[in-house]
This record gives sequence, structure tokens and C-alpha cells, in this order.
Amino acid sequence: MLFTVSSCKKDTETTLPEPVDPSAAEYVGSYYLSAARYQLIAGAANGKILFAGGSDGASGLFDNVELYDTKTGQWSYSQLSEARRGSASTSDGNLVVIAGGMTTLDYSKTVDIYNTKTGLWLTTELSEGRNYPEAAAAGDKIVIGGGYNGVYSTTVDIYNTTTGLWTVAQLSEGRNFLSAAAAGNKVLFGGGSTGANATSAVDIYDVNTGVWTVAQLSEPRCFLAAATAGTKVFFAGGADALISDVVDIYDVSTGAWTVAHLSVPRFSLTAVSAGNLVLFAGGNDGVGLSDVVDIYNTNTGIWTTTHLSYAGSNLSGAAAGNVVVFAGGLDGPAWTDVTKKVDVFKLK
Repeated sequence: MLFTVSSCKKDTETTLPEPVDPSAAEYVGSYYLSAARYQLIAGAANGKILFAGGSDGASGLFDNVELYDTKTGQWSYSQLSEARRGSASTSDGNLVVIAGGMTTLDYSKTVDIYNTKTGLWLTTELSEGRNYPEAAAAGDKIVIGGGYNGVYSTTVDIYNTTTGLWTVAQLSEGRNFLSAAAAGNKVLFGGGSTGANATSAVDIYDVNTGVWTVAQLSEPRCFLAAATAGTKVFFAGGADALISDVVDIYDVSTGAWTVAHLSVPRFSLTAVSAGNLVLFAGGNDGVGLSDVVDIYNTNTGIWTTTHLSYAGSNLSGAAAGNVVVFAGGLDGPAWTDVTKKVDVFKLK
């Protein structure tokens, strides 16, 4: 699964509204994926941003892997070991990890691991296949939890990148459409759907001690987004009976929770962090799709707003250095309204 290099068409004609604070994020243009899709995943390491898998919204699944080098602007291409959608992704050091998802036949237990330094792939397996798990990494542990495989899974697979060994733990309750992020030595799994309702549970795993604790979001919700900046973990948006604008912020250094708000309530949004900034992009506000990108500066506590070049939900996003990329997703009301567009922002 070696990458081959190719050119990728850039859209130089798109113009965007000026952001509230032009110094926070500058839109630098759009590219196109090789195929329109959503439920693709993204990860980043060593200045490279990787997009993989996904669905055309109908019967088609993709094994496409597209790698954007933020330093050179070049794109290169490879394949996953199997086509699938709804995988989890996280990064740890040089590694980008793509775990689980749904194939055309079954729930996937496959884990593809790409080493951005060597260009080599490793394939291993979860303890059970499942769709819509979530993943985050802390220390030398990659932690993959939740999802759905006919039941709402409590399973947490923990991969030690130093030893190559797997261990298994359990969430406090089974759920999918949850979100995960890590800061310091803590990995957090927040919210999600238990099937009967949305949950406010946040399972917190200490990778140093192996101890689990449980906290609560300020309100239950699923289809939320999570990201980390510094010592703070953000759980934003989502939906239960109502669509939420709430951002629950957990500081791993103090154990304290605070609450902030998005400029627009929405679910199925995407969160990306870069340095001291956290970006919350796109989503569905219940009336239509959103092009809003809310940006929070953890140093100043100031919120600013900019816009995607298209309104979309279920985007995939990642950051490398001061470059943030949002790709694919839905750009219309139907599940087959998928896009191949890739928006690139540069942060200052």
C-alpha cells in the first residue's frame, strides 16, 4: 500500500465572507478528493494530513487514502486494506490509526496504521468489529471505544504502540455516535446514543494508572464533536430532544468543567485543534446545513467566526502545524448529496 504521487485540482475561484477576526484563520483555497464521499476519516502527523475510506451515500464504499503534504502542497494516494465507512481515527507520534467501521458485508474489526515517517502500513485487529467507534491517543496508548455491531458496544480496545500488544476495557455504558479526545495522560469518551436515548456520560481513562472514572456533560447529547487544546478537552454541539450549542470544557490539570456556547446550535459538526485554537466546523442546525466555523482561542478565551466555502455536515477534518483542512461530507439534504470538496485554512 505505497503512496503514488499525483496532482490535485485546486479551486481558485471560490470567495468567502471575511471572518470576524481575519487574523484567526485565512481561507487559502479548495481542492477536490478523488471521489465524493462522507463518513470518511482524517488524521495528521509530521505535516501530513490523511483522508481515508467513506461512502457515496448509497451502496458504494471506498478504500481510497489521500495524503496532503502541508509543506509541499502535494497529494499522494494509497488504499486501506479494506473499503469501509464510519471508522475511528486518531494520531500518535508518527502514526495515523484507522479502526473499525462498516464494510459491505459486516462490521469491521480491521485497524490500518500508517507510519508517516517511513511510509509503511501495519494492519491489526480490534477484539470485535463495530461501526462508529471513537478513538484518541495518549502516551503510547491508542484507545478505541464504543460503536455499534448489533448492540451498543461497551468495548474499549487499547493498543500499546511500544509493545504492539492489545488489552480490553469497558465503557460505563454501551453507545455509538459518541466523541473522544485526549489531553495529558487522560482519554475521554463523551456523550453518544445508547439506543434508547442520548447520554451525558463521560468515561475518563488514565493511561498511566489504568484507572477509569466517570463524569457528566452538562446535558446529554449524541452526534457531538470533541477536540483538545493544551490541557483542555472540548465537547461541542450535538443533539438530544433539541439541537445543542453547548461546549463542555474539561481541564485535565484541574479536573474542572466549564461551559461555553457555539454561535449556532448544530449536530454532526467537526472539531479540529491547532496550537491554542479549536475550530468547530459545519454541521446541521435542524433547518439546513451550516458553513459556520467557530474558533476558540484558549489563550485569550475569545471566540471568532469564519466560514467554509460550502455548507456541509459530517465533514472530516484535521490539522498539521498551522494548516487546517476540512474535507468531504454531505452538502445537501439527501444521504447521496456527498461532496469531494476540501477546504484549506491557514491559522495565524
